[in-house]
Amino acid sequence: MVQNNLFVLPVGEDGKWLRYHHLFGEFLKAQFEKERPGQLESHLRRIAFVYKEREEWARAYSLYTRIKDSSAIASLIEKAGTALIRNAQFALLAKWMDDLAVEVLESRASLLSHKGTVLLIQGKVEKSLEYLNRAEIAQREGEDKPGLTRTLARRATAQRYLGNYQASIQDGLEALKLSEGDAELRSVQAEAYRAVGVSLQYQGKLEEAHGNLEQSLSRYQSLEDKQNSAMLDMELGICCQYQGNTHQAVIHYEQALTYWQGVRNTARQSFVLNNLGSLHHLSGNYIEAAQLFEQALVLARNNGILRSEAYLLFNLGNLYADLEANDSAKDAFEKTRETCLKLDDHYLLLNVELAESALARREGNLSHAAIHLRAAEELVQKSHSTFEQSLWAMEAGSRALDEKKLERAIIHLSEAYAVFDEGGQKLEAASAVLLLCKAFSVSGERQKAQTALGKALSLVGNLESYQPLIVVGRSTVAELRDYVEDSNLGPAVLRLINQIECFERQIASLRRKLRPHASTILLIPPRLSICALGKAQVKLNGKPVTCSTWINQKRAREMFFYLLAHINKGLSREEIGITLWPDSSTEQLRLQFRNTIYFLRFALGQDVIINTERKYLFNSDMDYSYDVQEFERRVKQAETANTPLEKMSLLTEAIQLYEGEFYPEGDGTWVMTERVRLSQMHEHSLLVLAQLHLERDEPLTALSHCQAILAGNHCMESAHRLAMQAYAALGNRSGVTNQYKQCEQFLLDELGLEPSRETVKLYNLIR
Repeated sequence: MVQNNLFVLPVGEDGKWLRYHHLFGEFLKAQFEKERPGQLESHLRRIAFVYKEREEWARAYSLYTRIKDSSAIASLIEKAGTALIRNAQFALLAKWMDDLAVEVLESRASLLSHKGTVLLIQGKVEKSLEYLNRAEIAQREGEDKPGLTRTLARRATAQRYLGNYQASIQDGLEALKLSEGDAELRSVQAEAYRAVGVSLQYQGKLEEAHGNLEQSLSRYQSLEDKQNSAMLDMELGICCQYQGNTHQAVIHYEQALTYWQGVRNTARQSFVLNNLGSLHHLSGNYIEAAQLFEQALVLARNNGILRSEAYLLFNLGNLYADLEANDSAKDAFEKTRETCLKLDDHYLLLNVELAESALARREGNLSHAAIHLRAAEELVQKSHSTFEQSLWAMEAGSRALDEKKLERAIIHLSEAYAVFDEGGQKLEAASAVLLLCKAFSVSGERQKAQTALGKALSLVGNLESYQPLIVVGRSTVAELRDYVEDSNLGPAVLRLINQIECFERQIASLRRKLRPHASTILLIPPRLSICALGKAQVKLNGKPVTCSTWINQKRAREMFFYLLAHINKGLSREEIGITLWPDSSTEQLRLQFRNTIYFLRFALGQDVIINTERKYLFNSDMDYSYDVQEFERRVKQAETANTPLEKMSLLTEAIQLYEGEFYPEGDGTWVMTERVRLSQMHEHSLLVLAQLHLERDEPLTALSHCQAILAGNHCMESAHRLAMQAYAALGNRSGVTNQYKQCEQFLLDELGLEPSRETVKLYNLIR
């Protein structure tokens, strides 16, 4: 049978087992259907049953669909639903549920429960709750204990999304009671502990929440359920983060990320990266946080996870708000709101309203802040959550403080502090009581202010970082200064003031460093936009500088670009004078320098040029962009790129930035030196890019880059050689010859030289 048989392959060590070719299998199936049509259905049913027992759900579903057995399909989905949900195969389950006849769906409580879960995952929480409620009623009436337990655990999550935290906890606790001692329901028990823990966390009861989440993790680990263990690591990381335990939060997040990366689950990776980004934000690492948020957002969108996308947009908005990029923050919050409306996510919508209120308040638009605050209050009244009430009270107190309504501010901030402190939210409690210190101080109650300040400093004394307090503290610096000389509080107060002032000095430079990484929500334009490649132009707050002290003062412009060319070291007045006024006497130089620096600062701002240790230099801490720096940065990044594609992308960006020679209106030795340096960097970038395109079998693009080089530098032999290779790759022999002749002529006419041996050798090889 094996010899000369194209359809059979022996397998196994002794070769006694045979494997048939799939074409032979198709032939056998066709013959079976033809010869025994009456036995086909029973045969397919038996095969489908085997697939179902093996949990090969899709194959079983395909066969039951083929024989049109709706009852068997319903039973299969009942059994497979939990496994598909556990393995995140939501789209497949959703499709099967949608294909079910309505009467079949309505006739089985477990299917109603699965349908509710699918809707929950799709963000249709209100609709989900309807199905889960109907399933719960039917399962109670039918005394279906396992089914009821699963439904209650699922409904606990739906209730939480709607802000019904107490109802969520009640469902979770009942599920725990029903599953007690039942080995078959250990996974449901683990999920119930998780649901209770997360809802307690949303209520601000962090110690209780942590305990329940640990119970959940312990049960999943005993079941060797690595997937859900990773989910619990994510939840525990968030809880530890709120408790101020940054070190333990990082451990949980990294354990979760390692697992999701190992199984290549990019959807879950987006959640972990979001949490890690939040952790970096809380630590004041704004650039790292933004990069993680952007990376997570790409993964969330690729996987169609609206909820993750919404939270990421919100986190980006908060980050931008910290850095006073208010328009960008508004854009992020608006996008979050749009996504929220598709999700029925009560907690996120509440936080958006509060964030927009805070943003409007900081801009001085108190009436606009009041609108958002009222909307937030309505949401809080629906949830009956003391934690959410304290979040609202914190913002209400801040607004009252800005309006000088001190009595109201003290009431709200005291309420917020009490809840945060009891729940273990140290950063939130410290922020509330620091604002309370300001309210007491402004109202003349110094002793109470001092006590409140002591509480704030004590709360963060052992924390690894407390960036949110630094951000909140910006509005309290004047009051804090009153306690610098205090014998007990003074050192800690001075340290906090220094951290606040340091952060304020960094805001502009942080925005500048963040700008290249901002792709989802574009940052507001820099305060100063500088172009020197192809044109000399400066924009202030997005508008070209056109004042007479700039337009009519060529020497002021030259000094500005000269200092930019020495951005990292600065220059003394004498060094600047040698270049700009080489023939001036000491007295003339003093007067010329003073007038020029005055015109320059008048046009662009007093802080644009700073003086430190008798050196004048451009203030690189301000929020600015400079095309020369951007060009050089991309060229440098290309040198260390990990892949040819990444290198090509960076070089392409660099070349697009190079719009022409450096500072066209300038002259003098320093201008020519800088012009030549940047031109050579541009030529080299074009040459490397041309080589990369040639290696990717893109000779036309390579040739285009070579021609761009040779248009400005006729005698660059390396560009001629690469152009010859590009013509050869195109099969254009005459092009090779013409390029060589052109090279030969340019070298002779302009330099009186002949082509190098390398060029001649290449020509002889490929012509």
